[in-house]
Amino acid sequence: MKTKVVSWYLLACCFLLLVACTPHTNLKIPEVKTFFDDVIKSTNSISKGQLKKVDKVYLTVVYSLNTDDFPPKEREAIFEKTRDFFLSPKIRNLIIEQIGSENELRMFNEGFKIRFQNPKTETYWVYGQVDGELRLIE
Repeated sequence: MKTKVVSWYLLACCFLLLVACTPHTNLKIPEVKTFFDDVIKSTNSISKGQLKKVDKVYLTVVYSLNTDDFPPKEREAIFEKTRDFFLSPKIRNLIIEQIGSENELRMFNEGFKIRFQNPKTETYWVYGQVDGELRLIE
């Protein structure tokens, strides 16, 4: 019994180490910063927006929320605006120029997510690819 507990503990530690060591980079693109500034000015619910690259194939837009009370209509409107902005050819090309096109198709398809989260609580919403379309998945 004791070896099972130790085995589970070691497995959990390995998983945490793997997650902690997964490299991510905040991408700094002037047009993206301007977009995030405009989104933040349009609502009192969002305090920060970031574009993160995780590994070489995942792009995540992360919005930090000030509140857990984020109206669904407002969230949907910001999601649609964000989706249209980041999937536009101009912005895609700027992102590809900065990080390379090695995994472009995967990055902008199953690797692309939009996340709204309150860093002080466990409240979050994630939009990701489902059947080739970005939808609320969590």
